Amino acid sequence: MNSDGSIDQPRGQRDLLNYRLKTLFALSGAPGLRLFEGGFGIARAEWRLLAILVEDGAMSPTQLATRAHMESARASRLITSLMGKQLVLRVELETDRRRAVLQATEAAHALFAQIFPLLVKINAELVEVLDAAEREVFEQCLRKLTGRARELADRGVAPEVSANRWMGSVRRDEKRKSG
Repeated sequence: MNSDGSIDQPRGQRDLLNYRLKTLFALSGAPGLRLFEGGFGIARAEWRLLAILVEDGAMSPTQLATRAHMESARASRLITSLMGKQLVLRVELETDRRRAVLQATEAAHALFAQIFPLLVKINAELVEVLDAAEREVFEQCLRKLTGRARELADRGVAPEVSANRWMGSVRRDEKRKSG
């Protein structure tokens, strides 16, 4: 179904900003995905965690999941995978052996040094369709939209409804049957 809508007056899901951004992300991320998985044997989500550790330094698993905007369970599985690939170390805190921080290994730093310049090249090829003025406007728009999204997330658009991805379909089905 084609739509004549826009992001400020959507007529269908394809007009929604998140849908359009997800499409852009999927299409623009494909070369990087091939690079990670085919060239270096690392998943895109693993790269996200690894890059954060390399760029920001050691942190707790919870902090890492939060910075990556990722659910803790998924982050935990990826961390385990990265540890298996000897790209991440779990270092127990001397003050409390139950707690630990994660840090990127030397191999992770070397991998980052190989992959990041290739991603910069892909990024340059993507944004070269925009002239300098368009790139500046796009940067401003991204900052504004990110700030607004942060406000909405903090405030909660529908605070009376809680998110439960595991129960969502069950609750919807129950509501449909009773309503």
